[in-house]
Amino acid sequence: MEILSHTLNELELDLQKVGECLRVVLHSILFQRELGLVKPQQIRSSLGLSYYTLDDFVANNAIEQFLQDFEKQLVSGNSYIVKLSFYKSSKSKAFLVEQNKKLLWEQWEIPLNLFEETHNTEELAEALRDCIVDIVRVVDQSRNSIPFIDNFQELITFPFELSYETN
Repeated sequence: MEILSHTLNELELDLQKVGECLRVVLHSILFQRELGLVKPQQIRSSLGLSYYTLDDFVANNAIEQFLQDFEKQLVSGNSYIVKLSFYKSSKSKAFLVEQNKKLLWEQWEIPLNLFEETHNTEELAEALRDCIVDIVRVVDQSRNSIPFIDNFQELITFPFELSYETN
């Protein structure tokens, strides 16, 4: 299975805005990759930007837990790449043992460059708007690359993992 890889434009952020900005971007990606009928919730950020989240406790909790852990590791002046990876679960049998495998099919990379000082809020909001437009454009272009899902009725979002690396 070919892995779709998308790298968004680098966001230059001060340490205090990382959680809020990543929340906007991650929820925007998940919202675009939702399955079936969902109840979207519109959120207004302190940057004056509105975005949508899914009414999915598991997905929302995963994002909040990741952000909480990630923010503890941040160092001003460093660059990071946050990765949101979608996968499909596959079961295979080997020697009478059933194993679950994660087949990665799409990965989003969000490059971050962190600073100590506060940046212009309007510029940051504009960068996030551009990021959301990019997400919508990429998802629209790659809509035919979504893998077949066996248990569609049980899912709201595709299974995903969040990770990061220092650049």
